Amino acid sequence: MITKDKLDNYNYAEAENYAMDLFHKGFTCAEAVMYTLNKYLDLGLDEKTFAMCSGFPWGLGGGGCLCGALAGASMIIGTKYGRKSFDETRSDKCFPINNDLHDEFKKANGGTCCRVLMHGLERNDPKRKENCSNYVKNTLRITVDLLKKYEE
Repeated sequence: MITKDKLDNYNYAEAENYAMDLFHKGFTCAEAVMYTLNKYLDLGLDEKTFAMCSGFPWGLGGGGCLCGALAGASMIIGTKYGRKSFDETRSDKCFPINNDLHDEFKKANGGTCCRVLMHGLERNDPKRKENCSNYVKNTLRITVDLLKKYEE
């Protein structure tokens, strides 16, 4: 589970390097974000959880909508603040953190939709991979900073 101690000891540079290694070995942006935050926040997520993010690349299965890195981060936020059963009331933090995630991501990257972020770039264009690398890095930083803010 995400704790204040884990957030305080989060190593941004090390996590970013780990994410880039995954991403450049073929992991998608969503997978790189989820695997990295799982490892560096010690979440204990399993393979089934990671499988859920497999459809996010290229904007939800190639549809060009939501950036996968953003989707992966939202799922990580849900592991901490999301509803765990139907009996629970909705979290007072899950929605606002995700709203802030959306807004901060958009401010940092100029949009949230893959087709907007990748406008004019073909799937195999090296510039696309470079751009996605930056979105993954930004997403990791934004997500951890928001989690720290909401844990204070």
